[in-house]
Amino acid sequence: MDSLTKRLHKIQSQYFPRWDINHKYRIEQWYQPGARCNYKEKIIKVSDIDNEAVIIHEICHAVVRKGGHGAEFQNRLLKAADMADNYGNPELAKKIRDDVEWMKEVFKRLPEMKMDAKYIQDTISDYVIDRPDVSFEEIVKYVAQENGLYPEELLKYWPKSARTAFDKAQRLHEQFSAGLDRLHRSN
Repeated sequence: MDSLTKRLHKIQSQYFPRWDINHKYRIEQWYQPGARCNYKEKIIKVSDIDNEAVIIHEICHAVVRKGGHGAEFQNRLLKAADMADNYGNPELAKKIRDDVEWMKEVFKRLPEMKMDAKYIQDTISDYVIDRPDVSFEEIVKYVAQENGLYPEELLKYWPKSARTAFDKAQRLHEQFSAGLDRLHRSN
């Protein structure tokens, strides 16, 4: 077992003792900025393998199994911060709490960043306007990935919102294109 996997198991046993008790998840160094939890394939990827707070953040995604950084996710992070305090690691607890405070501040200042039906509709509409030739499935995949979800999750939580936004944006694009065609023909 490599040192990174040992580290994952140590963090798991300390902060998430009921999660992944059979050690099906694995962790890999990611050679892109940031981190990602792919709970479908049970892989956590982190670029900064020495940052325990980032690993805990990604494990929280696996534990909560919902995309985004909403209240349930934040509460699970705060539980890990409390545990870090109990283990005598106030620096880690502070990093985790700062992460949660940053999320709360972002959602407060930019409510459109909170994933809800309107956010999904607006994001899909914007993408259709930029790329009208892309299929519904491709757009769902892109929007899901950009928001830390799998396409199936996005469609599970917002099935009508996603399809409605796509269809409406497609119609608007077609109407706009038809108007441009008429304008060019009349000149």
